[in-house]
Amino acid sequence: DRNTKNGEVDFINIVAWGKNAEFASNYLKKGGLIIVEGRLQMNKWTDNNGQTRTTYEVIVESHQFIPRSK
Repeated sequence: DRNTKNGEVDFINIVAWGKNAEFASNYLKKGGLIIVEGRLQMNKWTDNNGQTRTTYEVIVESHQFIPRSK
């Protein structure tokens, strides 16, 4: 939050298969820009302490590489 300087951040995993995964492996680098379209998937499980945990991930259906402007 820019107004309160609260450092809370959410990280959402992106999952790619097939040609989308090949593209990511061959061309994406840390800090690279990409547009991803896909579906949001929620996963729930119980950890070793008996607590219910939830994660979200985006399953890639299409993508577009964005070159950085100079």
